[in-house]
Amino acid sequence: MAVSVTAQRVIPGGGVGADRSFGGRKPAVVAAGGGRWCDAPLMEKGSGPRDQRERDAVTVEIGYALASAAFLGVVVFVVFVGPAMVWHLPRWAEGVLVVAGAVTAGVLAVVRVVHVLRRHARAVGRPGGG
Repeated sequence: MAVSVTAQRVIPGGGVGADRSFGGRKPAVVAAGGGRWCDAPLMEKGSGPRDQRERDAVTVEIGYALASAAFLGVVVFVVFVGPAMVWHLPRWAEGVLVVAGAVTAGVLAVVRVVHVLRRHARAVGRPGGG
């Protein structure tokens, strides 16, 4: 016979009157401090379910990453295509500048998104971060 061992942990924001079912079952104990207890394995910070504040922070960080990547992409593209708009260059040179600008802008935008999101993940994982 296998025995499953779980520890009880408090889920913030449970509140009194937590008689509502939690995941299809009622909580074992309602804490006086307003938290809700449930049977769940103990997990390290960052590996359990996220609360609303953490989800909002991730959403803001994703928005920032995409907006800054778009801005970087536009600036890099204009830097590459600017000479073609200012001077009369041969058609092949304009094409090369447009393609080089688009490829470079796209690659740098992806690098920017990855950098911002990895930096955010490291900051959340640090004690006192996030």
